[in-house]
This record gives sequence, C-alpha cells and structure tokens, in this order.
Amino acid sequence: MPMSRLVSDLWPVTVETYHAMIAAGLCDETVELLSGRVVKKIGKNPPRKVASRRADLALSRAIPAGWHVTNQDPVTLSDSESEPDVMVVRGRLDDYGGQHPGPNEVGLVVEAADASLWRDRGLKRRLCAAAAIPAAGLLPDLPQDLPDHVP
Repeated sequence: MPMSRLVSDLWPVTVETYHAMIAAGLCDETVELLSGRVVKKIGKNPPRKVASRRADLALSRAIPAGWHVTNQDPVTLSDSESEPDVMVVRGRLDDYGGQHPGPNEVGLVVEAADASLWRDRGLKRRLCAAAAIPAAGLLPDLPQDLPDHVP
C-alpha cells in the first residue's frame, strides 16, 4: 500500500504536507489532493483525451492576451491541489515557475469527464465553487463545435 494512501486514510493532509510528500517521493503523478485526501486519479481513455485536447485548442484561440491555457496542471486551493484537464490561467506560464496558480489566477476549469463524471461533477465542482472558480464539465463525445459548449 503506498504511503500516500495510508497517510490520507488516517487523517486529512494539508497542502503543505502534500507538497512535502511529493518532495519526499511519497506521492507521484497518479494522485491528487482533494478535500484534504490524497486520491488516485482516474485514467484517461482516448475519447476523454480528445475532448480535453479540443477544449484546449478552442480556449487557446479564444482567450485574451494576459491569459494562457494549461493541461493537467495543479491549482492550489485551501485544502486541495486538483489537476483539471484544462485550465485558463492569468499571466504567462513563466509566472508560475515557483508555485502553482491559486483560485484568484484561474478564470476557467474544464474537466473532460467519463468514468470521472461523479468526481468531476460532484467533489471537483464543489471545490471550484467554494474557491469562486468558474467550472465546466465536458463529456468526451462533444461535437466539433466545442466552443458553443464551453460557458
């Protein structure tokens, strides 16, 4: 049993502790911190990857200067470090060389959901709402006119 699972099951993990666990090699790219719990990420199938990539391309063409689009990158919240499929973030990529963006730097979170629908539309949507981050859930079978489906 990985240490991250054991620690998370015993007591809530703070963002600071989660970062220390990553630095110590106890957590890897297969997990994320949600509501103080280290949880295993749900894998991506091809339709989900396509939907995520289409959202990235559409948003990259539509966002104004001073913003950029990220994929699978963390956003640090009070008790979570979620890794949305696509995120629109204020500033330049280089602005985040020493820290992940926080809720005040995020304009939009997009999740391409299939097997993860219950987590994306439930827990992750509540986390975004509590942090005042706009969120949009996507299904992998979206039509080609994706921009019409992103609020």
